Amino acid sequence: MVRGYLHAHLTRLRDIVGETPDAEDVGTLAILLEPGAPEGLLNRPDAFPLSATAVSFGVRPA
Repeated sequence: MVRGYLHAHLTRLRDIVGETPDAEDVGTLAILLEPGAPEGLLNRPDAFPLSATAVSFGVRPA
């Protein structure tokens, strides 16, 4: 149900930002969130979340 998670997450983001992005971005987001669209997140086999963690190390001078 990863695609469902992505769909819910982008829906919340869309609701928060509203019409702030330009018209092309709003249109693209609308297609991604359309449940019946072949290009929609719920129908794309290549949609998955990606997460990364960065760890930094340092050395104190003597």
